[in-house]
Amino acid sequence: SVFDQSLSITNWNGDITLSDITLTGVTLGSTSHNAALNLQTTKKITLTNVKVNSNSGAGTVNGAYLDNEDADPLVIGNVSITNSTFNDNKNRGLQVFSEGTITLANVLVNGNDAGGAYLNNSTAVTAKAVTITTGTNEFSNNLGGDGLNISSKGAITLKDITANSNGGDGIHLNNRFGSAVVG
Repeated sequence: SVFDQSLSITNWNGDITLSDITLTGVTLGSTSHNAALNLQTTKKITLTNVKVNSNSGAGTVNGAYLDNEDADPLVIGNVSITNSTFNDNKNRGLQVFSEGTITLANVLVNGNDAGGAYLNNSTAVTAKAVTITTGTNEFSNNLGGDGLNISSKGAITLKDITANSNGGDGIHLNNRFGSAVVG
């Protein structure tokens, strides 16, 4: 399915799973977070074969904003993104805020105007991992910011990453209490 309007699921208390959708040509992002794709839940978020590309308008349009942070420390949802692209958006390509693990596999985040991907699970009560390892993962040609920016308490594992020609750092890691493994 192809959409040229923003897609928002907010204040949800269940898992969100999206597969095989494209959001392109969105000129007016969601009311909150001004994103072409805006998902906010207290549980798991899973994206497979999702394309959020070429979204721009008069304001700043983010590609995807995913948030499953929750005030309850006993409710933890993970975020998993596979075979997906977040390219050529007017602001950031991909933003993830979670208290669970964050896993990316075969994800492209290229050519965004204000940075590539920002992944943050540093508010987790206990350390949770951020893992980007399988397939081609590229975070390049993002203007005005880092290609890949990760903040986490848990282990950060990166493999098969390309991050070139970004406005900030190619890869910026903030690992307050955990460890980083780059391979």
